[in-house]
Amino acid sequence: MKSISNFDPEKGREFIFSHKDPYVKLAYKRDIDGLSKTSSEFLNFQKKLLLERGLSNLLAKQLETGAWEPPEKDDVFGPLQKSTIWTLVLFAYMGLNGTKVSEIVKAVDYIFNTQFDHDEQTFHNNHPVWGDFMQSHNSTILRALLQLGFEERKDVKEASIHHLNLIYGNEGLCKYKKGDYRCGWGLTKNILFFNEWPESWRNEKFEESVKVCQDYLLAYDLSKADYPRERQNPNYKWLNFSTFKTYHSDIFEGLEALVRSGVKSHPIITKTLNAIGGRCVDNQTWICGLNVNMKLKLEKKDQSSPWLTLRGLRINKALGT
Repeated sequence: MKSISNFDPEKGREFIFSHKDPYVKLAYKRDIDGLSKTSSEFLNFQKKLLLERGLSNLLAKQLETGAWEPPEKDDVFGPLQKSTIWTLVLFAYMGLNGTKVSEIVKAVDYIFNTQFDHDEQTFHNNHPVWGDFMQSHNSTILRALLQLGFEERKDVKEASIHHLNLIYGNEGLCKYKKGDYRCGWGLTKNILFFNEWPESWRNEKFEESVKVCQDYLLAYDLSKADYPRERQNPNYKWLNFSTFKTYHSDIFEGLEALVRSGVKSHPIITKTLNAIGGRCVDNQTWICGLNVNMKLKLEKKDQSSPWLTLRGLRINKALGT
C-alpha cells in the first residue's frame, strides 16, 4: 500500500521537532518512535513537559475535588470543551502517561464519582442546552482513559466492556438524535476507541463489532462524507482538517481510524489517501482548517499543523510505509 501521496515522513518529523509546540513531540515519541509509556526515556521527557507553563498552570488550577472547573460549570459540554472530562481528553491527545501524574489520577477519580452512572456504566452530564453525552462521547472519554494508561482500573475495564456489549448486535448502534441514520462520526469514535483496547481484552465479539463499524464507513465515500443523515449534505466540519478531535470527526480522523484498525487495502482507503495527499503542503504537513477552542492554544487556524502531521505519520506507520 502506498503512503499518503506528496507526504514525506522525514520532512514531517523535522517539522514536528522544529515546531515550538513541545506537546506534540511527546505524542510522536509514543506513537511513532514506539516508546513504552513506562520507559525512563518517555517519563523523563514527560516530566520536563509538565514543567512547561501551559501545562503547569493548568494543573495548578485543579480544585481539591479533582475538577478543573467550578462544580456548577463542570458538567458543561459545548464548543469550548472546558470541563474536567474534556481536559482529560486533551491530556490523552498529548500522549501523557496519566497514571504517573497525581492530578490526572485525581481527576479520573472525580469523573467516576460525579459524572458516571454505575448502573448504566456510562458517563452523563445532563446539560440543559447540549443534553446528555451521546454514545460517541462515551467512546471518546473511554478512549482517552485507555490512552492515559488506566486500563488496569476495574471501572475503566467494566465501562469499556459494557460499551462493547451495547454495540454488539446493534450495527454499531450510534445514531443521530433525529432520524434512523447511523452516525459516521460516532462509528469513527467507536473504532478509535477499539483501536486502544489491550490485546488481552479482545475476543470474537470485539472483532465482529469492529467489523460492523468498518463496513458501514467503507460503504460510503469517506472523502466526501456522504453518510446518510437527516439533512442530505455533508457537514462542513467533516471536510475541514482539524486539530484535537473531541465532539466531531473529519476525513483525516476517519481514515486514521480505519487504517489503524487494519483496513489497508480498499478502494475507499486509496481514494481518501489521495484526497488528503493532494492537500499536503511542502510534502510535510497540512493546514489547520478548524481549531477547537481548548484550554491550551496549541495551534492556529490556517497555519501548518504539527498535530495533523503527526496523524499523517500514524497513518503511514499503520500502512507499513
